[in-house]
Amino acid sequence: MTSPPPLPVAGPFEQSHVHDRQAAAGDILADFPRLREIAARYAATRSKWKMIIIACAIAIIPLLVVAILFPPLFLLPLAALVGTIVSGMIFARTPAYEMRRFDAAEQIVKLISADTAGDSQVHFHLDMRPHDSREKLTGEGKAGGWDVKYYVSPWLTLTGRFLDGSRFDIRLITRFQARKKWKRSRSGKSKRKIKTKESLRVYVGLRIKAEKYAHVGQLAQGAAPAVKLPAEARLHHLGITADALDLTVDASGWTAGAPQTPPAGQANAPHLVALMLLSLYQVLNLSKAIDKRGHAA
Repeated sequence: MTSPPPLPVAGPFEQSHVHDRQAAAGDILADFPRLREIAARYAATRSKWKMIIIACAIAIIPLLVVAILFPPLFLLPLAALVGTIVSGMIFARTPAYEMRRFDAAEQIVKLISADTAGDSQVHFHLDMRPHDSREKLTGEGKAGGWDVKYYVSPWLTLTGRFLDGSRFDIRLITRFQARKKWKRSRSGKSKRKIKTKESLRVYVGLRIKAEKYAHVGQLAQGAAPAVKLPAEARLHHLGITADALDLTVDASGWTAGAPQTPPAGQANAPHLVALMLLSLYQVLNLSKAIDKRGHAA
């Protein structure tokens, strides 16, 4: 798997928009109400300033007419224009969180909490910054006449230890493209077109005790059938060594329901993580089956 950009150093969530914590899974789950409260506050602020922008913009033309009829009032339309610009700047600077990231992160923490000890430490990293943040830019190029900026946004990382002693590493990464091009209309006017594309990459890794699964390395070439994925996802990579397994899966669109909820048209990220973990453990079960046959012989 291609290594994502280094994780940023997290400060207070309201300033960094990154929540980074080492704690028990239950304590991490207890953080979500506060995080959602912050998100709701930002959403209310954006809604307020959006209404102010609309009101100021609507007022410009009537106030301009008034200023023409009554020249001493010429500052009124100017004030409305300034109000529109200032409100727009404040609106643009107020974060707009992608709430499904909260939903997916919370459901995945719930998923792993069922198989971790109550006091086992989990490293949780949630990055709510926009996918097209400048520091996430990885390259620029052209595709089909479009000027494209490529971004890699590793927005969720979870690491820790399961009850069986295996160490897990779960990462959700959005690969984002910002595309633009100029297109000439029939009338001869040039118009800029803008669109975005994104896909989700999910990585799940396990580090295991080699002595516990003596034959897992032998399964490197034939383990792919053990990987069970929904139709909405596709296998990118399966890696197996004597002491580690990793699985990387791509999905073009995704939702964030409960882990037990099957996808409906788009991959359900928590459900996908659950299936990936089950697939890796199925490989480990195959290794144990080989061990048992060897002992029986």
